[in-house]
Amino acid sequence: MDKLSNRTIKITIQKLNKNGKVEDEKIFNNINAKFAFTKYIGASLYGIGSVSICGLERNTLDKLISFASADKVLEERKIIKVEAGYEGTKQALIIDGSVMSAIPTAPPDIWLKCEIVNGYELQDKYITLSIAKGLTLQEYVEFIAKEIGVDLLVRIQNKNYLSKKMSGGSFAGNQNQLVATISEEFGVVKEDDKDKCGKIIAYVDNGTLIVDYYDLDKRDERLNDPILISKDTGMVGLPEMSLAGHFANITTILKPDVYVGDVIQLKSEQLKSANGLYFVQGITYTGEFRGTSWYSTFSCWRID
Repeated sequence: MDKLSNRTIKITIQKLNKNGKVEDEKIFNNINAKFAFTKYIGASLYGIGSVSICGLERNTLDKLISFASADKVLEERKIIKVEAGYEGTKQALIIDGSVMSAIPTAPPDIWLKCEIVNGYELQDKYITLSIAKGLTLQEYVEFIAKEIGVDLLVRIQNKNYLSKKMSGGSFAGNQNQLVATISEEFGVVKEDDKDKCGKIIAYVDNGTLIVDYYDLDKRDERLNDPILISKDTGMVGLPEMSLAGHFANITTILKPDVYVGDVIQLKSEQLKSANGLYFVQGITYTGEFRGTSWYSTFSCWRID
């Protein structure tokens, strides 16, 4: 399955003012670029990597070149978004992060290498607020998404769990800690709880607050309709297995439509013992728009 001849890339560079509003924006379509970016689910989703761009105008280079402390990065924040895909299909956002440094290479081919961190800004803003007693899980995550200014995706379908109510109280901390309160408040399950649905996880990925099941066997329709990964859908080589077959690294041609938290079904003709359902815990993207590299590597836990 060779899609490399019709790949597409879009890079958006934004400069934000101190109020977090965009004051300058540049968009580049199908520009010569290389990227390597990894993100994993943890207490919150954390992504780190780099994007190198060739062919930028001198004026744009001068605006982007930077090397500063973490505090300075957040004061004069620059953001790079990388969307990738294939002609005739919708591009998907695979990187959206703050520029920690941007250093040019020597002539004649000047590349600007930008070090990128996803979610770093959530550690910056310190907030205090009161949380009303009796908010349901659904109401609470809607409240947090609005408070920190992100979109919301609730991947939990169980209505009993979504209607569970919290005790309320006060909060003081950064935005990342506020997101963590979702798991802390609703992720504790008592043994005698008749409606228990397992723990939950909450994290921000590319501007969206995602609330999901922690237990792998409670992932709703994703278990019944997993994403097929095989040589016919772009798998490259053999899956790398470890931990007695419970963990796998699976590489395919770039699949921007597979996200952290998805369930995939592996079908390998040469390593049939590895076949089965896997939960995508992390993804590494590597690509060269005018080179040969254009891959997604999924770090997965086996479900079945």
